[in-house]
Amino acid sequence: MVLENSYFPGFKNPVIKDATATLVQRGNVFVNTSGRNESGGTAFDPKAYHSYSLDPADRVPSIVGSGSGPTSASGDTG
Repeated sequence: MVLENSYFPGFKNPVIKDATATLVQRGNVFVNTSGRNESGGTAFDPKAYHSYSLDPADRVPSIVGSGSGPTSASGDTG
């Protein structure tokens, strides 16, 4: 697994992998987390399969907040 530019606010044990997993982390933000935050092994390079760009991890909360919840486009405005 490749875990990139994710944001973890206030989680206990934010990233746990099992004994059979390979997990590469890059660019993640951890705020007030505790416990296990694991990575290990090697993983595939996603850019070998398709091109993409990442939003900065510290902007994830505002990006998700501005694009989630009820909207008039979904027919639900609360």
